[in-house]
Amino acid sequence: MPRNRRGKTLCLIGFALALCALSTHWLSRAYLVFDFFNNLTLQYILIAVAFAIGFFMPRARVLTAMVLIVAGLLAIAAWPHYVSDRVAPAIAAAPNEKSLKLMSFNTWSRNTDWKAVVAEIRRNDPDIVTMIEFGHEKKAAFDELRKDYPHAVHCMEKRYCHLALMSKLPIKVIAARAIWLGPTYIHVRLGAEHGNTHVFALHSTRPPHVRSQIVQLTTMTRHLKKFSGPKIVMGDFNSTPYATLLQKFTAGSGLNRVTRLPTYPTHYGPFAQIAIDHVFLSDDVRPLSEARIGNNAGSDHYPVIVDVAVPAR
Repeated sequence: MPRNRRGKTLCLIGFALALCALSTHWLSRAYLVFDFFNNLTLQYILIAVAFAIGFFMPRARVLTAMVLIVAGLLAIAAWPHYVSDRVAPAIAAAPNEKSLKLMSFNTWSRNTDWKAVVAEIRRNDPDIVTMIEFGHEKKAAFDELRKDYPHAVHCMEKRYCHLALMSKLPIKVIAARAIWLGPTYIHVRLGAEHGNTHVFALHSTRPPHVRSQIVQLTTMTRHLKKFSGPKIVMGDFNSTPYATLLQKFTAGSGLNRVTRLPTYPTHYGPFAQIAIDHVFLSDDVRPLSEARIGNNAGSDHYPVIVDVAVPAR
């Protein structure tokens, strides 16, 4: 086969495969097990566009497509840094509100640099921080952070839990659960001066355990409805905004997602490609700033930070 024709054929095959991957968006509405592919929707679109452009080039078709794909992936990786560097300062809360800075950070179970984790949390200085994949290897970080966060709860001793929630504000611990139908979570409630706001820190299982993930987030959707009043839900959902499962969680819970930036993976460099770390707010909790990322501090995730206002009652 002539090289010119071979390049056209390869570009056509690449374009067709990308379209097939994109078609799972409709399949997943009937069969959620296909939702795993939807997490990479942005990358599939990039691949389809790159091969389409390559197909119409007079020469070097496949090379053109490959260069465009690499450039696109680098652009996706640069996106969260560009946005975070330009986030405007948080606006002031209204007189009948209290402002809170939230931080959700999957610190990665293999990350043993607990001092870097502590330094990054102190650099961002959140009022409430959720730490995920936070096991005994980071107990020293928990003890050190207690100097700044006197109100804290963790489930490091519970099997499959490995979560911690630390707060500068008084909290009432409601629950910390790991082995149930829903995801691992910690549930606390702030005091009356912060509207008795419920704060949930959670960690959903990840693909390829898609069926378990469906059960977990569906169960959590129902669980959240049991609690009235302001709600904040943050953590690692292992699901992106393009996934049907996360869209169903958003619609079913009645919460508003305020995060969209890629946060994973980062352990091979600053090349995060997918947004799986999220913060959700109920209608009576108002964002005061855009969500942004921090430094990974040795983790395979970037932390997400956002300022919000809760009702002051």
